[in-house]
Amino acid sequence: MGKHGVLLAVSSLPGKYGVGDFSDEAFKFVDMLANHKVDLWQILPLNPIGYGHSPYQPFSSYAFDEIYISIEDLQRRHLLGRVNKVRQRSMADYEKARYIKEQAIWKAFEVFKQNPKNMAKLEKFIKENPYVEEYAEFITLKEFNCGYSWNEWRFFEKDRPEDFKYLKTKHAFAQMILAEEWNRIRKYANKRNIQIIGDVPFYVGYDSSDVYFHRESFMLDRENKPSCIAGVPPDYFSKEGQRWGNPIWNWDYLCEHDFKAMMDRLYFASKFYDIVRIDHFRAFDSYWAINPECPTAVDGEWRFPDGHRFFRRLFEKYPDINIIVEDLGDLRPEVLQLRDAFNLAGMREIEFTIFDDELLNKHIERENMVYYTSTHDNETLAQWIANLSKKEKADLLWRMGEMHIEGKNLCEKLIKYAYRRQERIVIASVSDILNLNKTHRMNIPGVVNDVNWRFKLQGFRQLGKQLSKFF
Repeated sequence: MGKHGVLLAVSSLPGKYGVGDFSDEAFKFVDMLANHKVDLWQILPLNPIGYGHSPYQPFSSYAFDEIYISIEDLQRRHLLGRVNKVRQRSMADYEKARYIKEQAIWKAFEVFKQNPKNMAKLEKFIKENPYVEEYAEFITLKEFNCGYSWNEWRFFEKDRPEDFKYLKTKHAFAQMILAEEWNRIRKYANKRNIQIIGDVPFYVGYDSSDVYFHRESFMLDRENKPSCIAGVPPDYFSKEGQRWGNPIWNWDYLCEHDFKAMMDRLYFASKFYDIVRIDHFRAFDSYWAINPECPTAVDGEWRFPDGHRFFRRLFEKYPDINIIVEDLGDLRPEVLQLRDAFNLAGMREIEFTIFDDELLNKHIERENMVYYTSTHDNETLAQWIANLSKKEKADLLWRMGEMHIEGKNLCEKLIKYAYRRQERIVIASVSDILNLNKTHRMNIPGVVNDVNWRFKLQGFRQLGKQLSKFF
C-alpha cells in the first residue's frame, strides 16, 4: 500500500503574527496528521520570498525566509519579551509579518550577542554553512540600497562598514535560529512517522544571492542582465504562455564544472527534507528560452540540455537523494524517458486524468507515481467541480457509485477515490480536503496579484473533522 499525505504551505498554517511559521502551530499540525495516520506533509519552498510574494522567485535558494522565525521560540530562549499578536485572517499578511519579525529578530539579536559563547556558536554555524555568508551579505547590501535589484546597487560595504558588519551578523543569526527551528519540526515529524516533502524550483530568482555571487552559472549579457528568461509557451493556463522572468541556467558552464550549482541546491534540500520535489522537471530535457524584450512568452525557442548527464552525475555523487519530479503538462516523450531512465517518481493530478477511461475504468496504478487532488498551481478541486458540465458531474457520480465510494459531496468522493489508489504516494491539498472554492486558490500561474500565495488557515478544528472522513 502506498503512503498518504497532505499539501499545505508553512505560510498557510494558522499564525499569530500574520503568516504561518515555525511556531507551535506547526507542531500542532504535525500532531493532527499523526493522529489521523497521515504519512507525508508536502510544503512549498521556504526560501526568502521575492517578487509577487512567490516562493518560486526567492532571494536565495538556500536561506530561510525570516518571516518563518518563531516568536515563541525566541521567547523560550529568553531572547525576546512580549509581542502583540495579529488578528487571524484567511489571507497571509506578508507585510505585517515581515515588520513584526524584523523587529523581533533585532531585539533578540541584541540580547544574543551579549554572550560570547553565543557568538562563538554563530561563527561555527557560518563556517559550516557557506550559504549563510553569501545570503547575509546579499540581503544586507539590498537593505543598503532600499530594496533595489542588485544590478542597480550604488552603496556597498565600504560606505557603511560598521552598519554592514552588524546587519550581516544579525541576518546570519536569524538563519541559524531558523535552521534550528526547522530541524526541530522535521525531527518531530519523523518521530511521529511523518516525512516532509520539500519543493525545489528548477530556476532561481534573478535578484538573488545565487545569481549575484555566481553570475557565470546563468545566461547574462555584458550588463549583467538576462540574455534570455524562463517560462513556458502558450498552454492550458495561458494563451500567451507564462513569462516567469527567471534567468536561464548556463548549461555549457554547468557541464564544464560538474553541474556544481545545480547539484549543491538539490543536496542541500535533501538535508532539510525527506523527499525532494523538483518543480518544472521538463527543463532538464527541454526548456523555453524567451526574448527578454517580449512582454509575453510567445517569442521564445526550445533548447535541449543534457539531462541524462546531469542525473547520472547527481546519483553518482548523492545516491540516496529521494526525488519526485513535476512532469505535468504537454510533454515530449523524451521528458518521460529521462524520468524513467533514473526511476524518478512522476506526478498525476485528478483534474487532468479522471476522465481518462483507461485510468478510471481499469483503475490502473503506476507504482512509482505521486497522485494529487490538486497542486499549488491548480484550481481547487471544488472550483474544478463547479466548472464541470452537468453531464460530467453525473458521469463522475455514477462512476463513484460503481466503485462504492461514499461522501457528502463529489469533492469528498473524489478525495476518497484518490486515497484509495495504490500509487507510491497520494497527496491531497488541504484546500481540497476542506472543500474550498476559488477564493482559496493558492496561485494562478503567470499572474501577479494580491491574492496569490496568501491562502491561510485560521485554525485546525474544521480540518480535523474533515481528515476524520478520509483516515
